[in-house]
Amino acid sequence: MPSGLERIFGPQGFDATTAPVADFDAVPPGRYLCTIEAAQVKETKKGDGAYLEVTLRVLDSPYLNRKLWHRINIMNPSEMCQQIGRATLATLTMAAGFPNTLDESLLVGRQVIAHVSVRQDQNVIRKYSGPNVTTETSPAPPPRSPSAATLPPGSQPPLNTALPEQSSFPFAKPPWQR
Repeated sequence: MPSGLERIFGPQGFDATTAPVADFDAVPPGRYLCTIEAAQVKETKKGDGAYLEVTLRVLDSPYLNRKLWHRINIMNPSEMCQQIGRATLATLTMAAGFPNTLDESLLVGRQVIAHVSVRQDQNVIRKYSGPNVTTETSPAPPPRSPSAATLPPGSQPPLNTALPEQSSFPFAKPPWQR
């Protein structure tokens, strides 16, 4: 009787040299224009809280179509975690154009800018902003990297240019790492 791989791939078996190699490395820190592909409220495993699970797809090159995921605490036994999560949820809903909403599915299909950092080789979304932010409506941020410092005055770097994100936490470690 043939093995499982032989049944699927035939007598030659699976040839890894012909398969595409997926890139699962974290995208570099920066701001990325994304579309929200999914948004669903889920209960925690312990059943003592809830979070909004968000799936985003990057619309910027060279990371076009890369996925980012975000779990936002919206109900948690820790008041601090809940406050941080609700503040993040506020930036997401305002960036998506729904500051007051009863239905998370309204976020799906909306474009937002995800402010991404990297921690332990994984992407972390720090906050969101609206996709229509331009230099005309908001001042350009002060240069934080050599690439941003070389731009002409009044212009902004492309969204996927690595800009270090400052932590949104007022303390050295987030509460869940203490």
